[in-house]
Amino acid sequence: MLLDATFNGYHFNLLVIYDRSLINLGVVGKEYVGHKRVEQAVQVASIVQALQSGGTLVGAGDARQNGAGVIAPGPFDITGDVNVPLIVVGDFNAYEFTDGYVDVTGMITGAAVQAQNQYWDVSGTYVAPSPTLIDSGIKADSTQRYSYNFSGYAQEIDHVLLSRRGWKDFVSVSNAHGNSDVSEAGISGTTPTVLDPTTAAHSSDHDGQVLTIAIDRIFADGLEAPPQ
Repeated sequence: MLLDATFNGYHFNLLVIYDRSLINLGVVGKEYVGHKRVEQAVQVASIVQALQSGGTLVGAGDARQNGAGVIAPGPFDITGDVNVPLIVVGDFNAYEFTDGYVDVTGMITGAAVQAQNQYWDVSGTYVAPSPTLIDSGIKADSTQRYSYNFSGYAQEIDHVLLSRRGWKDFVSVSNAHGNSDVSEAGISGTTPTVLDPTTAAHSSDHDGQVLTIAIDRIFADGLEAPPQ
């Protein structure tokens, strides 16, 4: 889902994604999982590149809704603007590094290395975003950089990526661990918090992330060189 919005004069694009889970990845007979994850990364990367470079994806939009809530069916073109900051957020269901099968995050940022992955684009349509996007997680507290807990293994599979233009306005990013740190086990005779629909913990097993950006900064890049 793509949000094209302006807040207090600050125009930005927010692309929200949700990629295929890691379930059955690497299982013999389930090779379609790896291929699907690649295809999704290729599609997202194409949208990212169009948005950050001022390109156009003809007929890529399915439907759109304006500020008044009116929904118009697609298809319609998606056209980017190099001067508009781009933020890509969501459940990538992928680490900040390659898992050896598919580097979903890397393909979307443009930093993936084909030789390091078992699955890659076979259609020949993948174009790595250039310049590469920056994963804001590199500025997070390393001891708190996780958004999901799988059988006791804390991991970062939700990400906030920014285009180079968006990075100029970056201030900070943090994770709120009110969901991943909540146990599924309840105290004897009680219902586990995550199963209680009256609590916020019930809303998701993933943590929310908070991104702070400056919309009126005089020195937009903070006098700091962007990551390579």
